[in-house]
Amino acid sequence: MITGLDGEVDNGEAHRWPQVLPQGKGVLYTSLSGQQTSLWILPRGSTRPKLLLRNAREARVLAGGHLVYFNQGSLIAAPIDLDRLEVTGPGVPLLSNVAPFLNARASYDLAPSGTLVYVRGGQEPQRVVSWLDSSGKVEPLLSQPDRYLTPRLSPDGKRLAIAIEKGDGANVWVYDIVRDTMIPMPVGAEYQFYPVWSPDGQYLVFQSDGKLAWTRADGSGPIHYLPGTRQAFPSSFSVDGRTLYFHQATRGNYDLWDVTMDKAQARFGQPRRLTEDPVIEQNPAISPDGKWLAYAAPIELVRPAVYVVPLLPDGRIGAGKWQVSSSPGGEPVWAKNSRELFYRRMGGGIMVVSYSVQGNAFVSEKPRVWSDQRTSFGNTHVVYDLGPGGNRMAVLLDVQRDPPKPETHLRVVTNILIGLHAKK
Repeated sequence: MITGLDGEVDNGEAHRWPQVLPQGKGVLYTSLSGQQTSLWILPRGSTRPKLLLRNAREARVLAGGHLVYFNQGSLIAAPIDLDRLEVTGPGVPLLSNVAPFLNARASYDLAPSGTLVYVRGGQEPQRVVSWLDSSGKVEPLLSQPDRYLTPRLSPDGKRLAIAIEKGDGANVWVYDIVRDTMIPMPVGAEYQFYPVWSPDGQYLVFQSDGKLAWTRADGSGPIHYLPGTRQAFPSSFSVDGRTLYFHQATRGNYDLWDVTMDKAQARFGQPRRLTEDPVIEQNPAISPDGKWLAYAAPIELVRPAVYVVPLLPDGRIGAGKWQVSSSPGGEPVWAKNSRELFYRRMGGGIMVVSYSVQGNAFVSEKPRVWSDQRTSFGNTHVVYDLGPGGNRMAVLLDVQRDPPKPETHLRVVTNILIGLHAKK
């Protein structure tokens, strides 16, 4: 092993697609961190990686002194100094409409001599935000297609916090549903998403380049950060707004954590790890009465499931654990005015589980389909939120497009170095 994740400065959760640089000057690789990707170099003879470029992935270095990388369906070329291991100029578009592949890969390869082979295709995902009720009725909420992520409704249901990917990053916005206005949150990082409302609706917590951050929901005031958090995803607040629950990368997995917040002093407390299981645990959601915590974790390291555990008075997890999902799924959300727990079924659609409490036991009924409407693919991010009345949801839906004709052959471009030198 030549790189490790524990304690890395880039908050990475995976390292992929390495290339040994010319003359063996180091190893170039891509670091994946949630929705973010970045390029790093481990110099020869060093144990400390060096950040090369953010918002880029799956790169190749050509003998002529150029770095070629993939970003948002295009190949970009930028000059690189192989002695200083630094990009020395802006990137220029080299080729567009390159198909993406699984696990954030791009469908291309590039020989050091400058011969390129690729698969054409690939459109950036466009989504809309819609109201959805249990009858299947869909009404527009944000009908202009965009690259939306992680919708979260305010406690009164009158505002929607949402991340929008733009260019090489993403930022959190608040949509005022009544006034039909979009308010940007302060920009303090290249990638912000996963917003969570405080119970009083005055503040938003979100992930900012891997760290926990919070700011006023009206867009005024600074951003406050929690130092030391590493690929942390905020999920839910306690009813009194004093405790935030989140999941965070730990040794290649995700564990559940909580942290206290002091809004008057504009600071976080010391984060506390709640679980240390060797599996991915994510999306912790606290029940309205503060006595139960729902979260998602895999069964046999493969199929995601939703579990409920009790919370002790001091906030730690108590004895007992109940699986409430019958089909693979995640992203649990509690109803505020009824004893129901929702989750998103793998492959799309929303399930609901009625429950009761008998002594110290959590008793759930058989899950039933709340809606068969296929939502956007969530992966690590939430794609829906329940309105305060419990009768409708704000959901991300993919924009329906005519399916592209399947590619049946590879495309080859030779002497790509000539074009690069012409752009110097």
